[in-house]
Amino acid sequence: MLQTGALSKRTAAIILPSEGGYVEAWTPHLPQIARKVGIPEITILTYDSYDKLKTYFLHSEKYNTLWAEVPVTGEYNLKTLLNEVSTSIVDNKTADYFPPALFKTIKSYTGKKEVRFLPLSYNPWIIVKKNNPPAKTEFEYSSGAYYDNVAFATLTFARKLGGTEKDLLTIDEGLADLQKMSNDKTFITNVRTYTNKDAYSVLESNKVRKTILPIYFFNELSVAQRLELSIEPFSSTLITDATVAIFANRKSEEAKSAVEKSKEYLLNTELLYSTANSRAWIPAHINTVSRSIYTDYIRKQSRQVSTCLIPEMQFESKKERNELIEKLNIALRTNYFSK
Repeated sequence: MLQTGALSKRTAAIILPSEGGYVEAWTPHLPQIARKVGIPEITILTYDSYDKLKTYFLHSEKYNTLWAEVPVTGEYNLKTLLNEVSTSIVDNKTADYFPPALFKTIKSYTGKKEVRFLPLSYNPWIIVKKNNPPAKTEFEYSSGAYYDNVAFATLTFARKLGGTEKDLLTIDEGLADLQKMSNDKTFITNVRTYTNKDAYSVLESNKVRKTILPIYFFNELSVAQRLELSIEPFSSTLITDATVAIFANRKSEEAKSAVEKSKEYLLNTELLYSTANSRAWIPAHINTVSRSIYTDYIRKQSRQVSTCLIPEMQFESKKERNELIEKLNIALRTNYFSK
């Protein structure tokens, strides 16, 4: 159930992004959440901006806010949010339930000594190639950089490929490398015009050797299509998107109890699998079920890496995001071909 405005004392709210399938993922579970946290009714309130998200925490008594699912991005800057609103502390022992590098990276990003989040889901970026690749291809890589999030991930891969295990290229260095690769046939022509489907199609037609894909797209391929592909090992680095739960710091004992029970229930592996899988993402909890050999392979690698990079942490505000997009438009534009 979606609501607007102040809520009654009988109804508590969870806060979700208005787009991206979050509402559809959580709606079937509202009655069960209400029973688990001891509230007569749970409703969903949505946000589409940082200011709207912040409002639900600044006025948590008015909206009866329990928690919010928040994408880990510069646009919804966790560090800024946790400095501007009052949130509830999470037991630091919960770190044991999540891929270590992922948890460590998010915690470092928040800038807080104590833990104030629970990882909910993640969307690893993978490099795939054919099991039986052609001897020669016209280009090395494709990616669906038509989408901004894929463009950010492509930049992250460039920074990793051109750097070392300990030191990434800077953003400007990564952009410079991307500009070179967009013009020396490392990347397919004008990769910014390619969707994920396009990027996969040119791999399938042997025009490129490898393609950068989000796991949600890979999981939506048919079994036959996936059997023709292999996923490159992560080496020491996981590149992924992620979402976390942030909990309101409430005043009344009843509300505090509901928040604490929410923290407990958001470790329920069946709930986490269902809500993440609904969006074709992977639940962050390491003990959730795995119903795909590919997902199982990725999860095992995610637990073993020493470093985690989150592409949309390459900027710290919506303004910086837009500025980086303009730079990527230039870096991913093909101007000429090497002869």
